This record gives sequence, structure tokens and C-alpha cells, in this order.
Amino acid sequence: MQSGKLLVALSVIAANASTTPVDAQQEPSARRPNVVLIMMDDMGYGDLGSYGGRDVRTPNIDRLARQGVRFTDAYSNGHVCTPTRAALISGRYPQRFGLERALTAAPADTALGLPVTGTSLPALLKQNGYATGLIGKWHLGFKRDFSPQAHGFDEFFGFLAGAHDYYVGNVIQDTTSIPLAGYLTDEITKHALTFIERHAARPFFVEVAYNAVHWPFQPPDQGRELMSFHNHSPRRSRDESKSSVTLPL
Repeated sequence: MQSGKLLVALSVIAANASTTPVDAQQEPSARRPNVVLIMMDDMGYGDLGSYGGRDVRTPNIDRLARQGVRFTDAYSNGHVCTPTRAALISGRYPQRFGLERALTAAPADTALGLPVTGTSLPALLKQNGYATGLIGKWHLGFKRDFSPQAHGFDEFFGFLAGAHDYYVGNVIQDTTSIPLAGYLTDEITKHALTFIERHAARPFFVEVAYNAVHWPFQPPDQGRELMSFHNHSPRRSRDESKSSVTLPL
């Protein structure tokens, strides 16, 4: 369940920053911005239209690039899921925690995870009055001691492992396992939008960690039979499938 390249897009919504009655007395520049951190799994920077990609349509992500800042020399601290996420959340090299590879479901790996320090990105924002949420993939430990909530996320909807079927299976709502109600990418988007709407009256931080475009290669509206966890040979090439990525953000 390894990931290749990870794209991290940081959207700081300063123009629509949440304000409390106290914030309303402040100058706009002093108001705390809402933060939406979008992570796409296994997407290379050249896959996006704003970075030269032509075979996959990404109009909404391209719009974020036009209206914001486009980074051309940003690098992750790892080439697979777990170390990259460990560095992002902790602000430290993943080697400090012994997380240099992607965690698997093997018994030896289930005892591993990102230790709680109290200084993680969501923990620090929570201490400063932010509502915090993780929607999507975690992959930093299976035990409760390594859970998103232990690291400062108030809310969690998603899964703990490195990959997930896009059509079937269970996901976690906070601490409860529930059936996946729809196509995984759509469900992550829906819950992210709901989080934003529910917390519009206060500063919030939400990490939206999509499983897409990570394996298994199961595009929407085409049935899960294209590629399952037990079929590693997709029937169509990327070019032939004419995939479209359009995130309603």
C-alpha cells in the first residue's frame, strides 16, 4: 500500500475568515484565517493542468492555482504515505519517529504509529481556538494512542490504513465503524463540505486527505470491477479511460 508522489495543496481562506464577536472588533488582517489542507495520494505535480498536465482535466484545482500561489520547488519528506504524513503533521523528520516506510496491516506494523507530542499541527491550532477535522486517509497508526483524535483532531471521517476500496467496506466516523455510503472520493468531499458549513462561525482547520488517485484504480460510475484489491492489472490505460478530476471546492 505504498504511495508514490503526494501533492499537498494549502488553501488559506483569508477573505472569508471566520469571525467571533471578539474578532469582529479587529482589523481584517488580524482575523484568524480558516485553513483547508487538501492532500491527493499518488498524484504527481505534472498530472495537473496548472503544472502542464493535459490528459486529465483539473479545472477547480487549476482555479486555486490561478487565484492563489503555485509552488514549483516544494518537496515532501518521504516518497510514500506514512513518512510524508508524519512530517506534515509533526513538523519533524519522520526518521525521528522511526516512520520511514508505509505502515501495513502486518502484525508488526500495527504496533507502530506517530507518537503524541502535543505540538502537532492540529493540536496547536486546537489550542488556539480552531475547530479541527480530518476527512479521509490517516495512515499514521492503527491504535487509539496514535489516532487522529489523539493528535488534536476534533472530528474524523475516513480510514486508518494506506488504501481503501472506493465502493465497498467500512469507514470510521470519529470512533465508530460505519458502512461506506457511496463512492469514497465523493464521500470525502461531502463530509469536508459539511465540516466547513458547520464550523463557519469560528476559525477552523480541516485536512481533506483523499485516497485518490491511489490504487485500487476504480473510477466513479464505472463499477468496482475495473480493478479490485485482488486484480492488479487494470483493463484500460490512463489515456483510454479519459479520467476527470473535478473537486467541488
